[in-house]
Amino acid sequence: MISFATLMLGSSWSMIKNKKIQSSPQHPVKQHTIKMIAWGIGIGLVTGFLGAGGGFLIIPALVILLHMPIRIAIGTSLSIITINSLIGFFGDIDHITIDWNFLLKLLTITTLGVGIGNQLQKKIQTDHLKPIFGWFIFIVGIYILIKELF
Repeated sequence: MISFATLMLGSSWSMIKNKKIQSSPQHPVKQHTIKMIAWGIGIGLVTGFLGAGGGFLIIPALVILLHMPIRIAIGTSLSIITINSLIGFFGDIDHITIDWNFLLKLLTITTLGVGIGNQLQKKIQTDHLKPIFGWFIFIVGIYILIKELF
């Protein structure tokens, strides 16, 4: 968990920095293929090793490396996380006992949260989303670090 929190802090810093990133909604992928492959493998390894890490690593990679607009990066990240989660779920479904009642409750609450988040994002300017996301990840990273160390 300390490794996880440390990665969160590094990722959050990259989103909080004042460096303006030119995004291009029409052509977000104009960069180095090797960098993208390296980041993809790195994110996959961290996610597999720590069991978490998708969104807080994928979104900065998409925004910083691919110059993708934050709104598109968030949607892309959610798609990637959904696919990864489904693969993990169906890979383990016959090896573990699933509390379907808990799963349905969590799914309902999460769906409500997505609906609320979708409405909120329409009211927040795009320029503010990147630092807001960065500060959120920073706060969660600090919380995890404090919880693990003390």
